[in-house]
Amino acid sequence: EASTRSVLFYITLDNFSSIEKNVGVGGTDPVLKNIGKVIKKHSEGELARFASYAFTLLMPDKDGKKYAEAGEFATKICKAVEESVTELRNGTVVTTCSIGIAQVLASAADPQDVLTDAHTACELAMKQGGNRFEVYKAVVKSGNDKKIKPSDIAKLIETAIEENRLSLRFQPIVSLHGETQEIYEVFLRMVDQDGENVPPGALFDAAEQANLTTNLDKWVLEKAVQALVAQEKKGHQTYFFIKLSDQAIKDESILLYVKKMLRNAKIPGKRFILEMSESIAISQVKLAQTFITQLKTFGCQSALEHFGTGLNSETTLKHIPDDYVKIDRSFSKDLSSNAENKEAVEKIIKMAREFGKLTIAEAVEDANSLTILWSSEVDFAQGHYIQEPLEDLNEFDFSGEEE
Repeated sequence: EASTRSVLFYITLDNFSSIEKNVGVGGTDPVLKNIGKVIKKHSEGELARFASYAFTLLMPDKDGKKYAEAGEFATKICKAVEESVTELRNGTVVTTCSIGIAQVLASAADPQDVLTDAHTACELAMKQGGNRFEVYKAVVKSGNDKKIKPSDIAKLIETAIEENRLSLRFQPIVSLHGETQEIYEVFLRMVDQDGENVPPGALFDAAEQANLTTNLDKWVLEKAVQALVAQEKKGHQTYFFIKLSDQAIKDESILLYVKKMLRNAKIPGKRFILEMSESIAISQVKLAQTFITQLKTFGCQSALEHFGTGLNSETTLKHIPDDYVKIDRSFSKDLSSNAENKEAVEKIIKMAREFGKLTIAEAVEDANSLTILWSSEVDFAQGHYIQEPLEDLNEFDFSGEEE
């Protein structure tokens, strides 16, 4: 929450080693005391001496204003330090400072992380010649293509809504037999502050670790409802498959949110099909049953995704009252040359049909696989071969006629 936010400044003297050489170790103390006074005079918050020639300053930031103005403040400190002269017995000392700035967010699991971020930014300022500041940026591509830190992703998630870095993509799900309803799967996309895509797997793992999945789920649901309303106004009856986080079935507030959103938007519940993975459904049978039963009370449907990867999928179908089965992407690979996959798909379709459920094959990547899925009587298909996820809902023609 914004109320727990603050800004950390890591301030270090640029030419400390040469000062030490000139005035001796004992002579550096008055310099540090004087610089500490100068910083304190121009700032608010908690100032502390950190390491031999560095300070940390922590400023509370309830409304985000301090972080927005952090650069101006740092420039002011740099100027004040540069103008300050420390009188010593054997001469005078002038110095400059470099400042690293890091935002302290609710999702920062470890104070050490924030300190490291501010220190990293400070080192960057020093490398650029000092007497300046740098703000720590959580980005996907760090030096030498290092793996992005979960703590960085958590920060990106926490500020993503206010910084407008979330968006939806829509992938058509087409019927292989008969009617042409407008059906899409909705995907969440998040970019970092440089506009680089954060990989979805890493995104949801980090959200789970930082307890931020509810924020993402609710954002997706809200935007999906807005998109459905916009489609309705254009005379389109559109259906959305929405994958929620694995935590959603344990969170009553999500069900209430869906109900409220649909009611306020006057959208029929059947336009929403909420997905959960087979593994979660079978490891949390009672919760999954309750979640799906509740969804049914306001007209929504449900789907099991990654289906066929569990130990005993038939047991899952017996216990989970879902409407659709999404056949795991691993089975769609090379269907024309992989007899084992073809057999597995046919077995899943037969089983789903016995339990009265509709089937969807995902990740269809070539024409041959699509032909085999059609002859195996899969109900629906989606994948890059049919259409990659779109930013705009009206770019795909479900009637199959070229415009």
